[in-house]
Amino acid sequence: MDIAKYLQSIIPAFSRDQVQEDLEDIAKEIDMHVLPIYDTANKELGGGKLLSANATSFEDIFEKNVSFKYKGNHISAIYESIKNAKDLTKLLQRLVDENFAIDITKAGFDLLRTNIMQLTEILSFTVRYARRHLNYIVLSEMGQYKELKIEDYFTTGERDWIKNGRMAFIKGIDIIHKPTSEIETKLKTIPSVLVTPETVDTTHGVFGKDKTDPLDLRFIPIVLNPIYHIRIRIAEWQAAKYQEAKEERSMVELRLLSLKELKSGKDNARLEQQIEYNQERLSKLTAKIGRMEENYA
Repeated sequence: MDIAKYLQSIIPAFSRDQVQEDLEDIAKEIDMHVLPIYDTANKELGGGKLLSANATSFEDIFEKNVSFKYKGNHISAIYESIKNAKDLTKLLQRLVDENFAIDITKAGFDLLRTNIMQLTEILSFTVRYARRHLNYIVLSEMGQYKELKIEDYFTTGERDWIKNGRMAFIKGIDIIHKPTSEIETKLKTIPSVLVTPETVDTTHGVFGKDKTDPLDLRFIPIVLNPIYHIRIRIAEWQAAKYQEAKEERSMVELRLLSLKELKSGKDNARLEQQIEYNQERLSKLTAKIGRMEENYA
């Protein structure tokens, strides 16, 4: 989203501690629930050609829309980018400390603060989408070895979320793949100018979008992280999101194991029962998060 719409959408005030806590949660999610499954998936699937239609179509879109070259397939590329995200999280934590007061009001937003907040939201969304995407792709690959329907495992809402967030995710991966030093250098070029929705166009005209938005964050949808846009019970939302990440990691691990067995000609009924049980728990958590976001919007 362009800066004007972003500033219109963001809530009037929140705390620096809230942003720091958000970044700490992102770091934990990366370490505990995203990197481990991508590490395993990269070993199992990252070096070869993926077979399912969902995987190959995503591969084509991904390759055309990232600015970097990568070996293997998009699973390997996402894995390398998520590893970079750990350093980006640390950079953002330092920049938040350096540039924000204890109490944050959007009336005090300058261009740099706006870019920092947008980048924080992009990082949060990209990490969450990465695990959901891997879950979806591994299930799709399982369908090459046994008969299954994606719609039996992912609700319409979940499939829509994956489809509608695809390009934002790819752009997010392209950004977090960059070395942290390059991202910091680009952020330092941003002029120190207060900005409001009414003055954005003039500011762009004076300085140019390569200075006001050097990382090209304009792709961001209105809401990637609801805690900055709607009044929500943050602790409850964060707890549900953490539990969702935990369940999804377990889900992907089970599906990777099932895929490995299917490739060797085995179909483990007990493992499939566990997968169905976990999938039901995961879908309920995702639905709960969605309801919370809708109720407080």
